[in-house]
Order: sequence, then structure tokens, then C-alpha cells
Amino acid sequence: MGLHIGLDFGTSTISAAVWYPESDSVKVMPAIVRDVGPVPNAIFYAKEDQQYLGIQAKRRSLTNPQHFIREIKRELTGEGWTRRIFGVEKTAVDVAADVFSIIKENIERNFGEE
Repeated sequence: MGLHIGLDFGTSTISAAVWYPESDSVKVMPAIVRDVGPVPNAIFYAKEDQQYLGIQAKRRSLTNPQHFIREIKRELTGEGWTRRIFGVEKTAVDVAADVFSIIKENIERNFGEE
């Protein structure tokens, strides 16, 4: 039947919970990525096809800050925000979609379902 996931895509952090309809209960996910607790809303583009989220992104930003983006939610309401990453112009919506893609992949890997 698939997973029922709720995401709190906050300005500075991201959290997730799983809803279990059979028991009508909710359990906060221990981690979306390897971070413990809420994940910082930050993404780092290491390669065209490799990104890191949260604390891992913040750590990598020290060596290559131009590939680091944080608090992208602030930019979703306006127009005109772009950043060139590996020769590709990304909008705030593109970056948010990349964040959600990482979360989706990690949830599927940890739970074994889509």
C-alpha cells in the first residue's frame, strides 16, 4: 500500500513522520539522512549526480561554498533566484525538488518501499 510520510519542510530544518493507518498512529522518523533529529535545510552539490543533505552538506560547504545552498524555502516565494551548479542554472524550485528527491531516496532505502 506504500508509506504515508509527512514532511515538515521548514525554513531552517526538515523533519518527517510516518503514519501507520492500521493503528492510526504516527511515529517521528529517526532520521531522513544520517543526521539525528531535524535535518538542517541545506544541500551540497558534490557532483552533477551526487548531493548531500543536512549536516553532511554543511561540512562539505567549507571546501566548496559555491555548491552549497541553505534555507532554500526562503527563496520559493520570490522569482528570479537562480544559482549555476555544474553549468546548469537551477531555480529555487529545482533546488527544493533536489532536496525532496534525496529525502525520497533515503526513505525508500530505509523502509524498502516507495
